[in-house]
Amino acid sequence: MPIPPLRTRLLANLRRDTREEWRQPHVHLAADLAYPGAAWWRSVVGHLTREVVDGVPLTPKRIAARLLAVQFFPYHSREFHHGLLRLPSQDFGFALVRLAIARDALVIVARGAKEWQGAVPELARHPSVAHLNAPVNRALTPGNVGEPAYHQRPEQLGA
Repeated sequence: MPIPPLRTRLLANLRRDTREEWRQPHVHLAADLAYPGAAWWRSVVGHLTREVVDGVPLTPKRIAARLLAVQFFPYHSREFHHGLLRLPSQDFGFALVRLAIARDALVIVARGAKEWQGAVPELARHPSVAHLNAPVNRALTPGNVGEPAYHQRPEQLGA
């Protein structure tokens, strides 16, 4: 049975099988994909695509090259009640957040700040952490991220 095209792309993205996957690290923002997850991610970054950095508009491809999304507990659950549960597979995500902090990246915590700070205490001291004002709405807008954080690091999305 053939592998569906989306699954093939997701696996290639995880494995970094092709040069294109290196240039488009956030596969959900690839222009040629149309599925609910891609539409959701486009709505998350839609406001950013109206921004201009260094005279050049931000495109989904430019944003994708600089956007990392890490879920605290990346497994399906109807209601999250896993704050104290730690699985070995979560260590990788926590390490990615620590690396982002080490390179002074802007970190946006969508929800679960208490759980994230428990797992990655460095977040409490990192000067570039923002929390979404409306965690149910994941859109990266000035109102949801907060004006200072939204405009604080445009060069990280632009170059």
